[in-house]
Amino acid sequence: MRLPAALALVPPLSALVLILLFQVDVPVHDQWDLVPQMVPWSRGDPGLEQVWAPYGEHRMFLPRLLMLSMGVVSGWWIPLESLASILFLGGTAALLARVVALQRSLERSRRWWTIALVSLLALAPNRAEAYMWSWQLQVSMALFFAVLALVLLGKSRVIPWLSIPAGLSALAASLCFGAALAVWPVGLLRLRRGGRKPLIPAAWLAPATVALLLYLGPAADSASPGLTADAISMAGYSAVFLGAPLLTYAHRIQTVGLPIAGILGIGGVVLLLFLYRSATAEWKDLWLALGLMAVFSAVLTAGGRAGFGARQALSLRYVPFSSLLWISVAVLLLRGNRGPTFQVGSSLLGFLVVMTLLSSAHGVYYAAQRHRRLQPVPRMLREGRWEEASDRLHLDPERLRRAAGALRDFSLSVYRGWKSNAAGAFPEGRDKNRRCSYAVGIGNSGKVAGCS
Repeated sequence: MRLPAALALVPPLSALVLILLFQVDVPVHDQWDLVPQMVPWSRGDPGLEQVWAPYGEHRMFLPRLLMLSMGVVSGWWIPLESLASILFLGGTAALLARVVALQRSLERSRRWWTIALVSLLALAPNRAEAYMWSWQLQVSMALFFAVLALVLLGKSRVIPWLSIPAGLSALAASLCFGAALAVWPVGLLRLRRGGRKPLIPAAWLAPATVALLLYLGPAADSASPGLTADAISMAGYSAVFLGAPLLTYAHRIQTVGLPIAGILGIGGVVLLLFLYRSATAEWKDLWLALGLMAVFSAVLTAGGRAGFGARQALSLRYVPFSSLLWISVAVLLLRGNRGPTFQVGSSLLGFLVVMTLLSSAHGVYYAAQRHRRLQPVPRMLREGRWEEASDRLHLDPERLRRAAGALRDFSLSVYRGWKSNAAGAFPEGRDKNRRCSYAVGIGNSGKVAGCS
């Protein structure tokens, strides 16, 4: 059993190596929207109003709370957020490995090989954006809480009170990432097997109602350009989303790349349903639920993003959710008995592993290219070279200057432990009023608590 056990450790270790080699300690993209909240938290004046507020079509209360807390403790050391992402994705893989270990109908050796495969599909570098762009901690947290909710919900048929933490875990997932709302309909499908124990549906439906109200309430911001897509575009986007873990580089294959990714996605769903029909009761419940979780999250993501085109569905940050489909397919293939059917399943598993490794190679390439682009940015920010830095960060130079000024005055991120005044870069000085003036206009609200 040593070989599969050793192989199961390779994916999490590769994720750590990826961060050590290629992570750059500088905020990127949406992370700059966190500066107006990071400043008051660093001043010892934490507020929850902006942390609780919707972010586009998402409710990111828990990820923002965690990122701000880690930022205060570490001086906003960006790699710490990436390590947290690995921790949550590793927790998800551990949950699924535990489920496999408890399924005694598998012989011991095959259980270990199944765990190794789950580790590969759940943690491979084909989700490099979820590791490198630490803002995507929201995805890692949402996935962990959603999977935990489904695991606990299954056990609640034997121990009814577990339905309470299951519902709370699903609510936590909803407070991380919009696509995690898929956990609620999947949970409802599992409830039909819950018998006549009234605690179970009540413990699930009550937090589901809260999550629905949070996303449909008047404060929610749903003004996304992706909402303009039609049904056909949404279907195509969803299919590519599901096929992406096996072909993250589809956009590099001219003309046929996206259709192939879509065909893979549709094929994965068909294969899951076929395997479900032939599986025993022990194998049907959770693994079908996880596969459906991927499908429903694809549809929800398409609802907000399909207007950007199917290529956007290949984003590596979505792979943690879409990989649930292929994890379910792989586990159900491995539980088959020996014979012609098992031989066909082994061939499909080999194809799945090879495609995942190829996509992982593309993930490493993405991380290396990102590192090459961002590596000079910290020095550019310290020297006040706003135009050059803004070209690499895709941020307005004036907004970048203001945000960088706030980070410098509180010794955050690239300015952590930095003493030089960088003459000419920050002519305003360090007094409170000037310091607060940097923050104006750097976020959606343009305000920082504690500044006048």
